Amino acid sequence: MKKNIALLVFLILMISPGVLGQQQDQDKNTDSEETQEPYFFWGGNLWLAFGSLDMVDINILFGNQITERLSVGISAKYQYYNDERKGFDPALSSSVSFKAHTYGGSTFLQFAVIKDFREIFPVKMQSGIIAHAEYELLNTSYNYVYFNSADTDRNRYWLHNILLGGGYYQQLGKKARSWIILLWNVNETDDNPFEYPQFRIGFSVAF
Repeated sequence: MKKNIALLVFLILMISPGVLGQQQDQDKNTDSEETQEPYFFWGGNLWLAFGSLDMVDINILFGNQITERLSVGISAKYQYYNDERKGFDPALSSSVSFKAHTYGGSTFLQFAVIKDFREIFPVKMQSGIIAHAEYELLNTSYNYVYFNSADTDRNRYWLHNILLGGGYYQQLGKKARSWIILLWNVNETDDNPFEYPQFRIGFSVAF
């Protein structure tokens, strides 16, 4: 997958506008003016890749910042996957392609291990380290290209993923933040075609 292209598209569309306005916000706002807990937030992340492997991955989330460090939420996920690379099974034609629509949702919990680097280092922007735990339920199609064989007895099935990891977040003004996390699946099964760890970049906005 062309992850570099996906990453660049996301950064331009989602993160750059917030960064441009952040310096002005930091100069005029104090900590007392920041959104106070508890509050609700929405956000998500987007991946785009095109080529011999096309993928559109959309994740929309809604959550509650319960305390300064702890947040919980739910998310909905949809992925379109089109793999036009040659299958490995000799019984399959060289022109075969695999298409799949994956959908589902998850519940997640995030905890700020380091809430604000400004309390430790002389930096200007609020940022920190977060731990992330997530239970993900996905309905997907049997990927005969990935598993190296066609299986006419299998069609759609459910995956139960338990994702653990963490990463870095940065505050963008008073209400918005961006984050980068790396997640491992501790319940990975043989029929799971997804690769781990997963790298995610996203954003959230308080309301």
